[in-house]
Amino acid sequence: MSRRLTRSIVAVAAALGLAGLTACGGAAAPPEDADSALPLTLQQFPGSLLYISDVVAQEEGIFARNGLKVTFVKPGDGATAMRLLASGDAQGLLADVASGLSAAAQGQPIGVAGSVINRNLFQISARAGLTAPTGDWKSKIEALRGRTVAVPGIGSSADRVLRGLLREAGLDPDKDVTIVAVSTSQAAIAQFQQNALDALINVAPAADIIAKAGAGALYLDVAEEAPDRFAKSVIGMMTNRTFAEANPEVINRWVASEQQAIEFIRDPANRPAVIGHIAETVTGGDTAMAESLAGYLDDTIYTETRPGLAVPIDALQDQIALLVAGGVPAGSVDVSKFVVAPGHK
Repeated sequence: MSRRLTRSIVAVAAALGLAGLTACGGAAAPPEDADSALPLTLQQFPGSLLYISDVVAQEEGIFARNGLKVTFVKPGDGATAMRLLASGDAQGLLADVASGLSAAAQGQPIGVAGSVINRNLFQISARAGLTAPTGDWKSKIEALRGRTVAVPGIGSSADRVLRGLLREAGLDPDKDVTIVAVSTSQAAIAQFQQNALDALINVAPAADIIAKAGAGALYLDVAEEAPDRFAKSVIGMMTNRTFAEANPEVINRWVASEQQAIEFIRDPANRPAVIGHIAETVTGGDTAMAESLAGYLDDTIYTETRPGLAVPIDALQDQIALLVAGGVPAGSVDVSKFVVAPGHK
């Protein structure tokens, strides 16, 4: 990593300590009436557990109480999502920060306003009949040699994590495995059943859906088994930097709303409501799966989330190193500009 990039990371680390405190105190006073609520357009990919804090904030009135009028759009794919942010047609998206870093490295005005999740959510599922070897994560990755492994999209965050794990285990991603794009769990199930696919990396509930169909099982949980530089992550509140600089109050209210939604999700008294939201938006009405995923939110997903949704600089640095290893030019991201957390200068 370049000295310039390292200096930027160190400089922003100190500033973010204050940034976290800014949002930690809760939202700014909401407007006197709904007509004066501040508009905010956010993006979502349907069916992903990643967006449950968005769902809760909207459905439980948290956005409204913080003086935001939120509209959701569905971008369809990651590249479109970044284009919508860069153009300002949408102002926010919860996403693995690697996608935003890659866009910023190409000169797009993308930044991160906070970090809702600091654990890597990717899990590898393997088809029925492909038994995971005994041993650690490295043994499991080494056993993928000669196999066909699917990612949601070539060049996606999942693709980058997979390639990083392969390189860490001593495999060449371009020679030792065949990486293909499979965008949905149902398509992966069909290919598992035809023995056309050996493994899939994706976020929850993909592994649960595959297991329920009897087509495969969880093979490796990156957050629980991989080295820290892979297990830790930044699932950030990606935004347009120009918009964030011009509308700090909107960003403050968005950060406060997401934090309050996470607090709602983790409150045991709200578990029935949370299960209901997951069943409706993620599991297609499967309440048992929704209950399991609600536990996963509390036991794994939100365990490393910081007060004020402060961005963990160590995890951000690991993400940058992973991108540089994959070919992104060192020094192409100015972290002091990339992080646009409330109060950060």
